[in-house]
Amino acid sequence: MDRRRDVTVYKTWDDGFVVRSMTSDDAKIVENWYNEICPTGNDLEIALDVSDPSGRFFFVGELGGRVVASIAYVPACDGGLLYCSLYYVDEKYRKSGYGRRIMDDVAGAAVGDAAVLALDSHAELEAMQNRRGCSSAFRVTLYEGRVRSAEGRRSDATVKTFDLESDFDSLVAYDDGCYIRPGSQQRRRLLERWTTIPGGRTVVAFRGTGDDDDDDEGGERTRVVGFGCRRPSLQTGNHLIGPLYADDAGVAWDIVESLGSDIADQKIWINICETNAEAVRLIRDLKLTDSLHMIRMYKNGNPGRMSDKVFAITSIDICGF
Repeated sequence: MDRRRDVTVYKTWDDGFVVRSMTSDDAKIVENWYNEICPTGNDLEIALDVSDPSGRFFFVGELGGRVVASIAYVPACDGGLLYCSLYYVDEKYRKSGYGRRIMDDVAGAAVGDAAVLALDSHAELEAMQNRRGCSSAFRVTLYEGRVRSAEGRRSDATVKTFDLESDFDSLVAYDDGCYIRPGSQQRRRLLERWTTIPGGRTVVAFRGTGDDDDDDEGGERTRVVGFGCRRPSLQTGNHLIGPLYADDAGVAWDIVESLGSDIADQKIWINICETNAEAVRLIRDLKLTDSLHMIRMYKNGNPGRMSDKVFAITSIDICGF
């Protein structure tokens, strides 16, 4: 049973337009909308499932029983930071004011000014978001291409396939050192699902040869120096990479190579922040092609500078960190 079957209706209008909380069935509709723009996975369904069961940060607009609009304010941590995304109005219903109603009249009012809002706006919508009080921060770009695994390794790290039972705590500890808000239970719940997505793959990079529980004999204690997650797109033959966190570009290269080793004839998609010069260089070395340009924007403050270890954000749909 869908935990969100008992939906909350936030507002109704005389013309029949209704804004209510999102269900998992609604999330599938929204994912398919976005999948027509560029390859999209089941990110929204996962975010909805690991967030507040009421779905109070996830909204859809409905007209005559048909879902025609959406927006999500996905919690990026346990409190104080939301990622605004998946703002969409079905093409047949645009220029009717439904987008303004769901974003400004309902979602914006429900969230208020208590949390910092982050969003990645399409470049052509930057001016509109500026008028809504958002400040532009930097460029975020979606790249696509294929991994050329024959080009070899670039670091001395050992890259292995992730094991939930033995690797999860060390992966979360490394994530805490890179993520915009460390120590978040919301993030931990997301990673537990994210690292085990059916059809996906997660790898962890280690350095050191010593026993994790024994520093005797001068052996270097094994430590995580990076990890990366790959998940399948709704478009067959396309895969999304993110997050990609690493100590340096060499480790990041080896993680991407490992993630692509079993899908060499298929396409990968990866989102990077253009402020990270090493990430830009990695993309260039991988010979990936830019596909979509966005502007990172913030409202109600700025969450702070992102770590240089963030070579690719988690998801352009539900977590831009």
